[in-house]
Amino acid sequence: MKKYLFFIFLFTALSSKELYTNNLLKKINLKYGKYTENRFILLKKKINSVKNKSDIEKINMVNNFFNKVKYASDSKVWNKKDYWATPYEFLAKDKGDSEDFVFAKYFTLVNDLNISSNKLSFTYVKSKKKKVSYMVLTYYKTKKSIPIILDAINYKALPASKRQDIIPIYSFSAKSAGLDKKSNSKFKASQSLKFRRLLQNIREEKI
Repeated sequence: MKKYLFFIFLFTALSSKELYTNNLLKKINLKYGKYTENRFILLKKKINSVKNKSDIEKINMVNNFFNKVKYASDSKVWNKKDYWATPYEFLAKDKGDSEDFVFAKYFTLVNDLNISSNKLSFTYVKSKKKKVSYMVLTYYKTKKSIPIILDAINYKALPASKRQDIIPIYSFSAKSAGLDKKSNSKFKASQSLKFRRLLQNIREEKI
């Protein structure tokens, strides 16, 4: 119960926090230099340019921006089998895997562009062509809407009806991601732990 309450507190507190603050930019500059800081400054400018736009315009901006980051496995970037990077680490390194793309897009949309977390889900899919499973971000305008898929394989944010190249496996919300599941759940307890750690790392502005 205490773990559940702490997660809800952490998730709620983080959801209302702007990600790309001036303090964060200073930290990026000190650790990575001006060139990397400029990447974050550009993102802030693009965020400000769509703050009063529609959800779709916000989604397209965020999707297009982060899809310019290079794909790389966790073993190459972090020398680990599986690591969920913060949006700060992902953009600073300028490379990451499917989960990193998804979390960077999700938290930017929710925290800096005020899109409701209830409209977004994390979804594991299987690529028919590449024969691999990976995570995408899905956006639902309403509960009955056909979701829009944001991923790093197809650079365009498209409705699921136009993504015949992928097969959905299972989805989960951010609110449920940090909660331990029953042993027969497809979403593993180890993934819940990683998500809670990710939230904590974002809160602490881990770069």
